[in-house]
Amino acid sequence: MDQTPESKPISTDAEIRALTCPEGAASVEYSLRDPRLPGLTVRAYPAGRKVFFLVYRFNRERRRLKLGLYSPPGFGLAAARLAAGAKLATITMGADPAATASEARRAIDVRALYEQFELEVVLRFPPKTRVNWSGTSRRFLAEIGSLPLTATDEICDRVMALHKRIGFEEKKETLAHTLFKQVARFFRWAIEERRLQPSQFPLSGMRSRFKDKKRTRYFDPQEIARLLCAISDPSTWWPEGVEPDKVAKKDKQRAAIHRCYFLLLWYAGCRRGALASLRWDEIKPDHASPGQWLWYRRTSKNSDPLEIPLSSHAIRVLDELRALTRGDDFVFPTRRKDGTTGHRSESWKAVTRLQEASGVRDFTNHAVRKTISTYMTRTLDVPADVVTAILNHRLLGPKANENYIQALPVRRMREALDVWARHLDEIVGRARPDSTLNSKSLAQARRGASRRSTHRRRGGRRISSTHRVDPTVRRPGGDTPGVRYRHSRRIAS
Repeated sequence: MDQTPESKPISTDAEIRALTCPEGAASVEYSLRDPRLPGLTVRAYPAGRKVFFLVYRFNRERRRLKLGLYSPPGFGLAAARLAAGAKLATITMGADPAATASEARRAIDVRALYEQFELEVVLRFPPKTRVNWSGTSRRFLAEIGSLPLTATDEICDRVMALHKRIGFEEKKETLAHTLFKQVARFFRWAIEERRLQPSQFPLSGMRSRFKDKKRTRYFDPQEIARLLCAISDPSTWWPEGVEPDKVAKKDKQRAAIHRCYFLLLWYAGCRRGALASLRWDEIKPDHASPGQWLWYRRTSKNSDPLEIPLSSHAIRVLDELRALTRGDDFVFPTRRKDGTTGHRSESWKAVTRLQEASGVRDFTNHAVRKTISTYMTRTLDVPADVVTAILNHRLLGPKANENYIQALPVRRMREALDVWARHLDEIVGRARPDSTLNSKSLAQARRGASRRSTHRRRGGRRISSTHRVDPTVRRPGGDTPGVRYRHSRRIAS
């Protein structure tokens, strides 16, 4: 039962500090006897702690609301008077602040609800997506995990502060944008599950301060040649400072595996995570094309099956890997600390070595996929649907096609990958000093490019057009030298 407060005029912080609790009593409550703030009380405890309360009536029922711990100068008598006045104003407008505070205490916190969201939603994501969600969720749960779901204003303030800190201070704009999207998706799910009212969406009216950076980088022929030459050079992967005749056998084997890994990236056009976890039992014979092989996996990053036909170049690389990793389930196995065998995870160390050896400092695994799609479309005239299928993206078209058209154009995909592999050989061949067009003859060919003249008539006048033919420029998909530019002059008829 609530005790009757002792009436005592209190007007200064010194009088509050002088309040004591009688020996043997759990607490004693004093009324401040302020006519402007009826119901403002302070409760004193044996240990010396003092807490402000507001006692009022709502719907003819007596209510008690805790205002805060007496802790001057942060929250002294003046601050308690201001807080009591604000609460009395909300009561006058028809709100019950004590009921709101009680509901917030009973409400489930953000962390507990996110655990349910993780079981129902996140665990259905592909493995790579689950890992990304796990890393991002740790960041925002550390900020808002202990807050009740109904604390929408505080959740919004903390999420936006974290969003800006990651983007502006840590210079991680993509991560900041991803965090904002994931928090928004989590609370939308909470609204769909009737855990929140639509009006309680914390990020209502907010928008991300950053955007996803579009990855448009692809490599020119000179960069491709330097990268492939560095990949094929064993010294790129050998330990630094070790002479070639003193390289250990395991280091040579590791160098061969690195080389095969990056060559398959160029020959297959797959995602690096999918290639790193490739298993030997996923290499299956193509029943539609006898003597051919394909890489099949039941699910991929976009939750669709992964089906990539293997070109003759990729088959040769896999044959070399099979001899190196005999007896392992994974194509790129690694030995863990506990003695078990797993698959290759991160390749940033190998990427750094390749960047230094090739001189392409901004090389990334994703830029390989962008390069493949760009050259297939612009140079080799591969249809867009075939390029989309090679990249394992969703095919464009009506939604009904996803239910009725399940087969991919595997035969055309294999032809495109074979043409692409031969195109890579041509690029490397043109860049090597011992090729038909070395650096010296390349300069001579540009200076002394052959000329050819054609004549045609336009509007009764004879036109003479002079074409400069550059043997180093190839037409898309062919071996005919391309035209660098054309100069036209008019001749009187």
